[in-house]
Amino acid sequence: MSKRKHKRRKPPKKRKIVKRNSQQSAMSRFHNDATQNLGDDVIIVESELRMSEVIGDFISPYADDMETVGQYEKLVTIAAMAWNSAILPPEARDLTVEQMLKSIPTGVEDGLVDFFDELLARKRQYFSHINRIIVNYEVTELDDGEWYLAVASILSNEEVAEYEAQQNNNG
Repeated sequence: MSKRKHKRRKPPKKRKIVKRNSQQSAMSRFHNDATQNLGDDVIIVESELRMSEVIGDFISPYADDMETVGQYEKLVTIAAMAWNSAILPPEARDLTVEQMLKSIPTGVEDGLVDFFDELLARKRQYFSHINRIIVNYEVTELDDGEWYLAVASILSNEEVAEYEAQQNNNG
C-alpha cells in the first residue's frame, strides 16, 4: 500500500474590505445624482451610523469567498436587494424577488432564492433595528487591491423625525 502525500491547498488570499475612505468622491457623486434627480431639497445628514460599514458587516460571512471585485459587487447587489426587501411589506418583498428572478439565468433560481432567504433572515436577526433603505452603492477596487464600499441610504422615518426635532431645537 503506497502512501501518498496530499498537497495542502493554500486558502484563498483574504482581502481586506475598506469600508471608509478619506475621499468623499463616492458620496459626492451620490449627492450630485440625488440633487439632479430630486432637486435641491436633498440634505446630506452626517450620522454615526455608516451604512457602508453596516452592509460590510451584513455580508461579512460571504465576502471572503469573493475572489474578484466583480463577484464582490454582485454580492453587494443581492445583499442590497435583500436588505431593502426585509424592510418592505410582504407583498412588495414578493415582487422584488419576482423581479430579481426575471433577471438571472435559468438554473440559478433555487440557489439564489435560498441565498436571498438566508440574507433576509440575517437582516431580521442581526440588523432588525436598522431600517434605512439603500438607494445607491458603489464598489471600487483601489490601487492597492483593496475594495472600497460606499453606500447611500435614506433615513428611516424615526431618524427623520429625530433629525427634524434636533433642527427645531437648535434653530
